[in-house]
Amino acid sequence: PPEWGDFLHAFYAGMWITQAVSQCLALNLEHVEIFKELRILSERSMQDPTELNHIKESFQLLAWEIHVLHMKRWVLTTVDAEELNGIGSDLFPYDAMVQPGIVCIRGATHLAQESEVFSHFIWGHFFPVFVTVAQAGYLHLNTQLVFDEPVFTCPISSWMSFYVLLFNKLPRYDPECTGATATVQLDISLPIMSQYTDTSWELDYTRPETWRRHLQQCRWRPLLHNAVAQRLGLPEQRDTRIVYLGRGAVGAVGR
Repeated sequence: PPEWGDFLHAFYAGMWITQAVSQCLALNLEHVEIFKELRILSERSMQDPTELNHIKESFQLLAWEIHVLHMKRWVLTTVDAEELNGIGSDLFPYDAMVQPGIVCIRGATHLAQESEVFSHFIWGHFFPVFVTVAQAGYLHLNTQLVFDEPVFTCPISSWMSFYVLLFNKLPRYDPECTGATATVQLDISLPIMSQYTDTSWELDYTRPETWRRHLQQCRWRPLLHNAVAQRLGLPEQRDTRIVYLGRGAVGAVGR
C-alpha cells in the first residue's frame, strides 16, 4: 500500500543513522531530524489501528537506540566534529616535543575498558595516551593519532574532543592503523584507579613494579597541565594551593 512507503522511508532512514555510527562515523543530527519528520508523516498516513500500533512499536525501539547513542553514549555529532577539526588552528601552540607523525596507538587500558564515563576516559584514555605519545617523541600539534581499539573511538565518543587540546586533528579509529608512520603501545594496567568488573585485572595491582610504573606516569601530570595551559593561552599560575581532602567515616569525602 502507498502508506507503507512512508513507513519504509522513515524506518530505513533510522537504520542508516545507527549503521553509520556503528561504522565509527559521527552522528548526523540533520539525518536525525529527517528521521523524526518521516516518522510523524508515516504514522499520520496509517489508517489501520493494528498496523499503526506495530509501526509505532518499531519506531519506538529505533528512536530509543538513536537517543542512547546521542544522549547516553555521548557519540560525537557531525557538527561537533566539523567545529573541532577547525578549532585547533585557532588555539595557541605549545612547546612541541620533537617531530609530528601518524601514530598508531596499540591497546586500551583496563580503566578505559571498564566504562564510558568521563573519569574513565580522561584518566584511562586521554592521559595515558598523552604520556605514551610524549615519551615516544610525537607530542606535536600536527601529529595524527590512529587507535586500533574501538574503546571511545567506535562509535566515536564526544569525549574524544579533548584531544583537540593536544592535536589539530581528531583521532581516528582503524584496527589496521593504515598509513601510520610510528606505533606505540599503551601500558594497559595503568593508571591504578578503580576496581574492575573483571577481577583478574586487579591481580597486577599487587605487584610493586606496577605501582612503580603508575607513580612514574603520575609525574607527567604537571607537563600535561603546562601543555594544555599554553594551548588555551592561560596565564601562568604561581599561587596555586593544593588542598587534601580527608575520607569520611562511611566513605564519603569530608570537607
